[in-house]
Amino acid sequence: MAKENEEPEDKPKRPQRKHPSAALQQRLQQNFEKGQQNVKQRNFDYATEMFAQCVQGDPGNVEYIKAFIENLQRKYNNNKKGNNPLGLKGMGSRSALKKALAKEDWNTAIKAGLELLQINPWDIEALRKIAKASAGLGCYDAQLNYLKIALDSHTDPGDVEINRECSEALEASGLFDQAMICWERVKKYHPNNEEAQSAIAGIHANKMEFMKGTKEGIRTGAKKGHESLPGTREEELKQRIEADPADVGAASELAELYSREDRYSEAEKALAKSLEATGGDVKVREQLEDVQMR
Repeated sequence: MAKENEEPEDKPKRPQRKHPSAALQQRLQQNFEKGQQNVKQRNFDYATEMFAQCVQGDPGNVEYIKAFIENLQRKYNNNKKGNNPLGLKGMGSRSALKKALAKEDWNTAIKAGLELLQINPWDIEALRKIAKASAGLGCYDAQLNYLKIALDSHTDPGDVEINRECSEALEASGLFDQAMICWERVKKYHPNNEEAQSAIAGIHANKMEFMKGTKEGIRTGAKKGHESLPGTREEELKQRIEADPADVGAASELAELYSREDRYSEAEKALAKSLEATGGDVKVREQLEDVQMR
């Protein structure tokens, strides 16, 4: 019999994200700010260098990832193909990425993946593989972010492979309803797909088991309730906002975290406070409107 507070024996342990030291966080934040300044000056290459260092140093920081991708998309004038129209560049990085994944050398995989994204930030294959490496490091928010970018970059929103990966990542985090939405998307664009309906039924069954608190339901490692636990990303973001209410990046990431868990009222409150503290920041206002619609 398992002792109190012990995890069930049949529950696989998911990797947990390791946060950088305080000293490293400070250095990365300085690089991040340099990157932001250079984006404003349209020094995209230098900004890319700064943001890449940030992502490599803290691969679970979604704010760094977004800045890295958005800067590159601006650099290429949102042409959806980067500097790699025929896919011939970056062969060495692509090979390094494949080998690193095979060895489960997640950090090397992310480094090689970022090199590919510098050539083409819409590289769907690279985005999917970096997502896998991120999950290997326990950076599940980052995993979902890369998969969302891959899905947004695809000409087919109902692509089965990407939606399957998104669904599995969401279900593993206990976000069953959002996991089912991925397969609903597949059904919308590919009505004859036979896998979609059975996948939805399976996720719904797991959701019911989870709600009953059985071992099958908690096998994914998700937690019931929405407590802000010490050491979690949610708590870190709250502390950042408490220290600086005008920290748009922290408020945005916190609201996104809440939204992924269908905690829209909390997301709305966080953004409303940020909107007030920043004097009406445009990005915050847009995100708030999006949350209110959802």
